[in-house]
Amino acid sequence: MVIGILAMLIVKWTHIAQAPVVVKPSISPSVSPLTQVVTPIIRADIQIDSPQPNRQIYVGNETIPISGKAKGTWFFEGSFPIRLEDASGRVLATTKAHATGDWMTASFVPFTAQIVIPTSFSGTANIVLAKDNPSGLPQKDVSVHVAIEVVSSQY
Repeated sequence: MVIGILAMLIVKWTHIAQAPVVVKPSISPSVSPLTQVVTPIIRADIQIDSPQPNRQIYVGNETIPISGKAKGTWFFEGSFPIRLEDASGRVLATTKAHATGDWMTASFVPFTAQIVIPTSFSGTANIVLAKDNPSGLPQKDVSVHVAIEVVSSQY
């Protein structure tokens, strides 16, 4: 009986641990990015080192470097999609993260990418890193959102 209960808890815990989690940090315009303490987004299957959430990106720095590490299951043929969305979810730009190591593993694999901000855009945006889903099945969609603020001037 105890073994049956433990097995049920493990199955339940495994299902919860694999459930899609979307991280959408809020942006506080009153907090200076120089005084803000931010840690990377860390989940069981992906860690995003750059950009950090809630950072201000100034127009003039139109290319945002993206880096971190993800489990090999996030990749298909060594890459996974990334998109830049405005606050209403409209896609502004797309790119792909590329594995910098062997992606055919269940372990963490470093990745890098760059996404270009349209020069005409300013405001709240989300960088959306999406686990590649070649099946197209919506129940297998997993993504992480990194909130940023694109501002027109540093002064």
